[in-house]
Amino acid sequence: MNTKNCFLKKTKIVAVTHISNSLGTINPVKELLHWRMKKVFLYWIDGAQAIHHTTVDVKELIVILRILCTKMYGPTGIGVLYGKEELLNAIPPYQGGGDMIKTVTFTKKQLQRVALINLKQAHPTLQANAFGAAIYYINSLGIENIAAYKT
Repeated sequence: MNTKNCFLKKTKIVAVTHISNSLGTINPVKELLHWRMKKVFLYWIDGAQAIHHTTVDVKELIVILRILCTKMYGPTGIGVLYGKEELLNAIPPYQGGGDMIKTVTFTKKQLQRVALINLKQAHPTLQANAFGAAIYYINSLGIENIAAYKT
């Protein structure tokens, strides 16, 4: 048995931080994509530390990417979970609620599409506006200028 790739047989999700908050390590997320091409599993990137320090091409990565507004000089309580709808729908929720059930029968339940879950709940309008301002601020500085200053 090839022990080097043994873990890939049972793997459902591979989660990697793009840039480590504590060590500053920049992981080669593009190079790690070859695992995803060999086996069907979800590739999850924690981009909280990377998104405001470097350019991230989400279309190239074909993954699920998590971004937090607080790491982009904005408020708490809001972020982004980016991914193709079919990838997001492939992850079953670990908790229920928030109008996420579409239909229920005695034998099964059908969930809403990801885009519709929690649609009826209160939205963090203030945080969303501040998130937009934080993105505008980062863009006005320029990712290249931020990256050059940090090195």
